[in-house]
Formats: sequence, C-alpha cells, structure tokens
Amino acid sequence: MREEALLNQLRTGQHSPGRYRVLGPISHMPAFATAFGCKAGDAMVAADPKDFRAVEGLATMLSRFSSLAYREKRFADSAAFNREKVTLFSAVVEREGGTPRNVSLRALSRLELAMALVAQVDAGAEAAARGALLAEAREAVRQAPLSDYTYNVAFADVPIATFRQIRADLSRRLGLGEVSTP
Repeated sequence: MREEALLNQLRTGQHSPGRYRVLGPISHMPAFATAFGCKAGDAMVAADPKDFRAVEGLATMLSRFSSLAYREKRFADSAAFNREKVTLFSAVVEREGGTPRNVSLRALSRLELAMALVAQVDAGAEAAARGALLAEAREAVRQAPLSDYTYNVAFADVPIATFRQIRADLSRRLGLGEVSTP
C-alpha cells in the first residue's frame, strides 16, 4: 500500500490497516512464534521491547499518528496515541533509569498528552467528560515538572525552552500553582 493510501485510510477509515490489525497482535504472541517456529528478527516476531531502537521507532510512529489526529482535530485519538507514548517512555525510565534523555522524552510525551486533552475539552467535549479530561491533563503536567525538561530532545528543531514555556502556559490554564519558566 502506498504511503498516500495508508494515510488516507488512517484519516478516513474506522479501522487500522488490515496488515497492522492482523500482524501487530500476532507478532506479540510468543505462542504464535513457538507454534510456527518464528525466531527473533523474523517479520512475525515483534522487536524486543527492551531494545530502545524498537521503542523509539514505535514512539516515532505514535508521534506521527498523534500529530495527524491533532491536525485533523481528532483530539481523543491524539490523546490515545500520546498515552501509549507516555507508557513506553515510562517503561524505559523504569528499566534503564532516569537518564536526562529518557526523563525528557517522557516529560515531552506527557506534555503532548496534556495538550491533546485540553484541546479535546476546548473542541466541545461533553460536559460529563470535561472534568475527567482536565483532571488527566493536570496529572500529566504534574508528573512532568520543569526539572524534567533538561535534555534537548526537541522535535523539529524546537528548543527545549519552548516546551518549558508551553508547560508553564498549560500549568496556568489548568490552575496549577507552579508556572515559572527557568
């Protein structure tokens, strides 16, 4: 499938592309690999989640999907992709330790999640859901203090200071106390 067709399906289809809907879950099933004699590195065996290159590749894909959903004002989808990124980078920090790079990647993922949640509220989320969305956004911002933004892992040449400013603006918007930008 060409990239344009894949992007169109992601934009308009209600399901993920068939290849990923089938191969994704199966490749994560050790029982399948055992039953069919698949070995590490085979297409039907998911990359080792301990391999940071695999985690970064998945995070990059999730970032693209999240950005596409955000641009198309599908904020709930954007938030879902960002939740997955937070989970990925939280696991990396837990497994490999809190290196400045890992902590910054997790903080930026939490910031993107908070931005998508606030955008979802602003776009007219149902009144019953607004409180929960804002509470989740507050928690995402709280879990990514300014001190976590230390390693310049900025995307698209955006300096880390810009992310700190966005975090301060979100803190103010969400009624959190600490809003200074070092």
